[in-house]
Amino acid sequence: MSLSRQALFVDADSIPFTLHSSFEGLNIVVLLSISINTRNKHFPQVLNRIEARAASRPIEHFDSFSREPVLCEVAGVNGSIVLLECIVITDELEKLEEEATSEVPRDSAVNRDLMINAVINSEDQLAHAAVFRWLLTKKKTNVILQSKSPFIEFFLVQEINAGRGQKYFDLLWRFYEKSGNYDKAARLLSKLAENDNWKMGLSQRCAYLSHAILCAQSCKDASITANIDELRDRLDVANIQMRIKDTLDSPRNENIVKKLDGPILSLQELLIQFVVPFKLYKIKLALLHCANMYVEEHIFETWENIIQDEFLTARDEGTLCEQLANTIGELFQIYRDTKYFPLEFIIQRTLEIGSGGISDTQTQRLILPPSFYPVVCKRVELSICDFLKITSNEFRVGGDAWWLNNSGGQVYITKVVIRMTRNVVKELESQPTAIRRTTARECLTHILPFIRRACDVSASLHLQTMGNELTALQNRLSEFSN
Repeated sequence: MSLSRQALFVDADSIPFTLHSSFEGLNIVVLLSISINTRNKHFPQVLNRIEARAASRPIEHFDSFSREPVLCEVAGVNGSIVLLECIVITDELEKLEEEATSEVPRDSAVNRDLMINAVINSEDQLAHAAVFRWLLTKKKTNVILQSKSPFIEFFLVQEINAGRGQKYFDLLWRFYEKSGNYDKAARLLSKLAENDNWKMGLSQRCAYLSHAILCAQSCKDASITANIDELRDRLDVANIQMRIKDTLDSPRNENIVKKLDGPILSLQELLIQFVVPFKLYKIKLALLHCANMYVEEHIFETWENIIQDEFLTARDEGTLCEQLANTIGELFQIYRDTKYFPLEFIIQRTLEIGSGGISDTQTQRLILPPSFYPVVCKRVELSICDFLKITSNEFRVGGDAWWLNNSGGQVYITKVVIRMTRNVVKELESQPTAIRRTTARECLTHILPFIRRACDVSASLHLQTMGNELTALQNRLSEFSN
C-alpha cells in the first residue's frame, strides 16, 4: 500500500511546536523496528489491525482532541519494519491499554510497551510528543522520565509555554534531576517556590525549597552551591510562616490563614502582621533567631513573655509544671548553646514568677512546687550544683527585690534550695570519693547565703525552722567534703 505524503500538514498552528520555518520538510512518520518474529504470537495481529485502520481513514482527517493529522504511509519491509503515523499509534495504544486491564489481558501490555519503546527509540519528534501526551493521560510519568528520549525537555518547555499547567513544571525539574542536571533542577525549583503569581500552597513551596537544596548539594556548579545557605534561609522563613499558619488555623482566622498559605512572606511582614498582634512569643524567638537578630533586651523580653504565658494559660499546678517544663525543654533542644537560650535568666525568672508573685495584670499566679526544679534541670541538662549556683547568685543580688522585701518569697526559694540540696546529698552517696568531695564543697558555698538568712534573728519562725533543716544538710555535705 502506498499513499502520498503531500497532504500530511494542513495547519501549522495545530502542531504545538515552533517549527514553522522547517515545517514543510518535517517528517511526522515514526519508525517502529519491531520484528514480527517476536515471541509474542499476537503482535502480527496488532500490526495488521493498525495497517487496516490507517488505510480506512481519509488522508486529511484530523483527530478532534490532539489536532494532529491521523494518517501517513503504512508499509511493511521484509516483515520487520512498519511505518505508522503518531495518532494511529496513540489510538492503538489506547486499545491495547484497555485490553491490558481487561479480565483476559493476553499479551496486550507487552505489545503496548513494545510500541512505546519503538516510538521513543525513533527520531520522530512529533511522534514522541504524541506518545508523551498519551502517557501523561494515563499517569505514566515515570515511563517518560526513565526513557532516553532526546525530546523530553523540548516537549515539556513547549507545554509550559503553552500554559498547560504546573504538572509540566514538576515533570521538568524531575527530568533535570533524573538526567543529572542538578543546576537546572535547583534553579527551577527555587523559582517555583518563590513564584508569587501561582495559587500554590505553602507546604508545596516548602517541598520545592527542600528539594532545591538537595539538588544544589549534588551540583558541581559553584554558582549554585554558593546559594545553598540562601535557599536554607528561605526554607527557614517558610517554616516559620508554616508554624504561624498552623497556630492560627481556625474558622475565625480563615482569611488570615488563607494569606499565610501562599507566597513566602518576609520576616518583617510575618513579625508585624502576625507574630506581634497575635502574641506568638515562641515563634517570635524563632523569627529573631532566623534573622540572626540579637538584642539582649528583646531576647529577655521574649522569654519573659514565654514564661508568663505558661502561668497565665495553665489550669492548675500539674498542668503548669508539665507545660512549662515541656516548653523550656523543647526550646532548649532548639537553641542550646546559643544566645537565644539565656539559661540563667530563664531560671531566675522562673523562680521569681513561680514563687507566687503578682503579674502585670495583678492576677494571682499559680505557684510552682519545689519538685518542679529537678525536672526542669534534667530537661536542660543543668546539674543541681549549677542550679544552686544560679539560685545563690539570684538571692544574694536580690533579683527584683522580691527575695529581700517579701518573707513569702524567702520561704519559697529556701524550700527550693532544700529540695535540691536533698537531691545532691542522695546522689553523692553513690559517687566516688573524689567527685563527692569536689561537689560537696561547691554546694556548701552555694547554700551558705540561705543558711545565714534563715538563721538571722529577723527571719520569720517558718524560715528559721527551714534554717535548721538546711543546717543538717550542711553538716551532711561537710562529711562528704572531708
